[in-house]
Amino acid sequence: MMGLGVFILPDEKLNAKIIQWKNLVVRELNDQPYTNHPPHLTIIYSEIEDKEATINEIKEYLCSLKSFYLTVNKNNVFWDDLSTSGHTITYNIKKNVYLNNIQLKLSLIFSKYKKHIIIPKSFRSHKHLYDSYVNYGFPFVGRHWIPHFTISSLRVEKNNMIIKKFLLDKLDISIKVNKISVWDINGSQHQIIDEFPLR
Repeated sequence: MMGLGVFILPDEKLNAKIIQWKNLVVRELNDQPYTNHPPHLTIIYSEIEDKEATINEIKEYLCSLKSFYLTVNKNNVFWDDLSTSGHTITYNIKKNVYLNNIQLKLSLIFSKYKKHIIIPKSFRSHKHLYDSYVNYGFPFVGRHWIPHFTISSLRVEKNNMIIKKFLLDKLDISIKVNKISVWDINGSQHQIIDEFPLR
């Protein structure tokens, strides 16, 4: 799948922590979904018809934003992830209205340029995910979005030692977001296109 993603990247400390866990997954379990993705928080991702026009609108919007803080305060597992059939381990973000508003604004931009794609069957029985997919090309826009930094999606038993260890390794840090980046995504390949500083 090829598409455009808008990401927040972790600061140095959080990045090191995410890489540490990704490396552990590689050593213990080898090839698991998301493990080879660069550390990031996805604000929105979708397949896009006109990337240049989309990026221009994104840039115009992001240049008006002020920098802000996010608190990473929860080690989480998305059990039975619909996208991977694995258990996805993540660092979740404390609720942040400013970030939610950013997502909604970017989603309106994406809705104008998104490609019409066949929505995976697994999403069809979840109305809020399905509706979001139809409207924005991304199933997680709105109140059901849980902002997070993903480490990996583990296709293992729920009581796997890595999951247990991860849930015990609590993290509580604040990061300053002073830029937001736009990425070209082709399957597992992520290529940064541009990053936009916030005021």
